[in-house]
Amino acid sequence: MYNLMAKNERIEPDKYTFTFVLKACTGLSSFEMGVKIHEEVAKRNLENDVFIGTGLTDMYSKMGDLVSAWKVFDKMPERDVVVWNALISGVAQCGEAVKAVKLFKKMQIVYLGASSSEVVGVGGRHVDAATTRDDENFNA
Repeated sequence: MYNLMAKNERIEPDKYTFTFVLKACTGLSSFEMGVKIHEEVAKRNLENDVFIGTGLTDMYSKMGDLVSAWKVFDKMPERDVVVWNALISGVAQCGEAVKAVKLFKKMQIVYLGASSSEVVGVGGRHVDAATTRDDENFNA
């Protein structure tokens, strides 16, 4: 569907289109198509959009490309809780549960009011910040 739309000069994909296509790429495990969409997003200078950045972070992290997920995340001028959770969930799905919990704690610090009752999905479980403990330093 996206390919047909991209070929039609009268229909211009927007941030919502790209976000939904990235979600579809993630659901279909279509890494190659996701990278192509990212290239198209970059050509259109839409990488700084929070919706697209979240979609890219989610796609890359859930497909195991944490390096690209971090690059997208780090470039985002503004990050909301949704993009933090996308990265945290992806990191956890890649078997990095300790890093995921540390990221969650960093998110709380960034938002200074993040409630300890706020939960995030980590490795199929929900982790409550009040119940997590770690003794390592984490540089996210």
